[in-house]
Amino acid sequence: MFNQPYTSEAVPVQSAPEVNPIKPDQKNVEAKVGCQDWPFALLFVLNVGVIIALMVLWGVDTVTDPENNSSELMSGDDTKVVVGIAVGMAGVSMVLALLMVKLIVAYARVMILFVLWFNVGISFAFAAFGFIIGNIFIGIIGLLIAMLNLCYARAVQHRIPFAVANLRVAEGAISKHGSTYIVSLVFTIVQIGWVVIWAMALLGVANEIAENNPSSTSNNTNTSTRSTYKQSGGSYVAYFFLLLSFYWGLQVFKNVAHTTVAGTVATFWYQSESMGATGASLKRATTTSFGSICFGSLI
Repeated sequence: MFNQPYTSEAVPVQSAPEVNPIKPDQKNVEAKVGCQDWPFALLFVLNVGVIIALMVLWGVDTVTDPENNSSELMSGDDTKVVVGIAVGMAGVSMVLALLMVKLIVAYARVMILFVLWFNVGISFAFAAFGFIIGNIFIGIIGLLIAMLNLCYARAVQHRIPFAVANLRVAEGAISKHGSTYIVSLVFTIVQIGWVVIWAMALLGVANEIAENNPSSTSNNTNTSTRSTYKQSGGSYVAYFFLLLSFYWGLQVFKNVAHTTVAGTVATFWYQSESMGATGASLKRATTTSFGSICFGSLI
């Protein structure tokens, strides 16, 4: 039967139907124009205004009164010393942070390995300290943390070259756009100013609560002031919102700088000959994207 001629006609195979290329609807891909999440931007501005008002209304007297006539918690001289030390330490931290950036860029692989294994060593030292002092709980917790750090350090070894490559790209971007350093420095100074303003507002509010509390008693000496008073429920609410305001302010200022630098690096990634990328990114971070930054920093 295999010698029989093949007489059946070929069955035509229907070709696949024509498919029109999928093109995105222009109306759906157009970027939204205007400020995003603007209510949160307005709320943040109001938050900053309230803190400044509290500082001016109650906090300034705490610092400017060296005779301690207005402060129930701390003398003006003591407050000035604390503020001076805090500002000095902030300046030192800025210098160290800049130095760390330079070291990470210049010795990326070495710095990554150092940080990974330094965490492992510190964790084992913490566990050993717990066992030495006879605290089994601290020793076991430290040992668990050390083992987790050890597992993590071993697991990410193969990813270090990729991390180094990313750092090289970032280094190329910030080297070409040196204004990113200026943006980071300016917003670091803004954060320091925010800490000082908030601290003065906190002292002013605490002093006002102490003065208005009938159970308050104070003991003044030549060098300091000691106050004892019962906290009311309203004072805890005030302290909670002050703490929330402090955290929110720091996060917003930090994230504005972070978004600016990230936008600059992204522009450099796609357009190596990009001029004015930092200024454009900063403009977006402080205008159209500012509300979204405030919203993200709050949550």
